[in-house]
Amino acid sequence: MYIEFPLANCCSKSQRISSLSIRSSEPLTAPAPVRFRGMNWVQRKIFLYNVTFGLYMLDWWERCLFSILFSVSLA
Repeated sequence: MYIEFPLANCCSKSQRISSLSIRSSEPLTAPAPVRFRGMNWVQRKIFLYNVTFGLYMLDWWERCLFSILFSVSLA
């Protein structure tokens, strides 16, 4: 099954390539200090802990359980 989009052929190939090259020069993400500017030191460490271990996608009780098991395994 082939689906053709009417706007896919709106411009020539060279125009699409030049528009891609212009967009690629723009930064994709904000620098790290801007992201952490509103956080204090403790909030930043908790955030980095959650992101490093993938805990940000868990519920609060799963995060607590993981933290307890992790701290017991270190002891």
